[in-house]
Amino acid sequence: MKRLFLTATCLAIFITLLASGLHGILGENDKSPFGDFGKKDLVSFWSGVHTLSQGQSPYDQDALAAAKKITATSGPRTTHNPPWTLLLLYPIISTPFSWAIMSWFFLNMLLLLLSAGLAQECFPVQSPVRSQDATTARRLPQGLTEPMLLLSALCFIPTYIVLAIGQLTIFILFFLLLSLTLMRHRWDFCAGLALVPVLMKPHLVSLVLVGLCIKALMDRRYKYLAGFIAGAALLACATECMRPGVFIEWMNSASSAHNQQNSTLVTLVRQIIHERYGFVPLWPVVAIPLAAITATTIWITRARERFNLETSLPYLLCLSLLFAPHAWLYDYVLLICLFVPLFDLCRRTSVSVTYRLKIAAMLAFSQLAIVVASIFDTRGTSYFWFPALMLLIWHCATRMQRKELPGGLTARC
Repeated sequence: MKRLFLTATCLAIFITLLASGLHGILGENDKSPFGDFGKKDLVSFWSGVHTLSQGQSPYDQDALAAAKKITATSGPRTTHNPPWTLLLLYPIISTPFSWAIMSWFFLNMLLLLLSAGLAQECFPVQSPVRSQDATTARRLPQGLTEPMLLLSALCFIPTYIVLAIGQLTIFILFFLLLSLTLMRHRWDFCAGLALVPVLMKPHLVSLVLVGLCIKALMDRRYKYLAGFIAGAALLACATECMRPGVFIEWMNSASSAHNQQNSTLVTLVRQIIHERYGFVPLWPVVAIPLAAITATTIWITRARERFNLETSLPYLLCLSLLFAPHAWLYDYVLLICLFVPLFDLCRRTSVSVTYRLKIAAMLAFSQLAIVVASIFDTRGTSYFWFPALMLLIWHCATRMQRKELPGGLTARC
């Protein structure tokens, strides 16, 4: 873990300085170290943090208007994230805006690279080396293996999008993997606390949360639930104390977000109903995620004797994104949990060349599909199929791996 942190930190510093230097040479002469890269949604978070620290509502557009002059942008949009999101982000972006951009980019890059390493641990590829390959397998030098594994996360298209927009989904990714890693090491209370920041966007991993909570109950790991509940309660109390009534303001603001189109199956259902009946229903926003949660709960409880959380995690994660009420293409950066282990498998010589080529072809197809879809959909609302595609690739890789070698692809906690 220490080596992973040092490697990720060095790479993050190098990439941050390289990006800032390239913009200084090739970009416009503005005060931002990255130009407009990473500004779009960061402006909303930064403005919300500062208005909340001044005792004003972070969901009031008039209160956010002052940030227009400070950030030198067209003005921030009202964020619809829960108010505890701003409290968690306060230590990071409470600085002047020019410094906030630099620290935001560096921290996102650092957590992204750390997540790539943790994904390999939580979703490992278990492929024992065959005896005939044990002496002839060609491997990369030990010093190059880990950096290349971490940098493979930059080959995932949603990674670039989340960095370019300045979103916070990478934080969700990191803390989810951190919680799974701590859970593997039986540090249950700390694992529960690490899961609390995931509540910044809980709808993206709803089925994973259901699976983790039920598994903790079945295994009587009550410290995990205690850490999660205690951390969430303290965070909610601190947020309410910072500005009384902020939760009511958030719910009033979030109600308008349901009318926005996004890259989910819920939006597709609403569009179909609108084209057929002439109105946009609200019930799919609640009914589809609730049905998915209910079905998952019933399935896990009925199959509790043979339920294996380790092998179910990839399916729960992909289905959470597929049935989420609100998600964009940048939120699919969570699928790095699947992409990085599969990408790493392509360079292993303990399996046949044919198998590695098939995995590489499927991963390349998934990225090419996004590029092609972006040509025909400039609004970015037609990517609901991507989690299903990644799940299909993982499932195919699992079946092929079982035929190739004993063991196969498994996720473990």
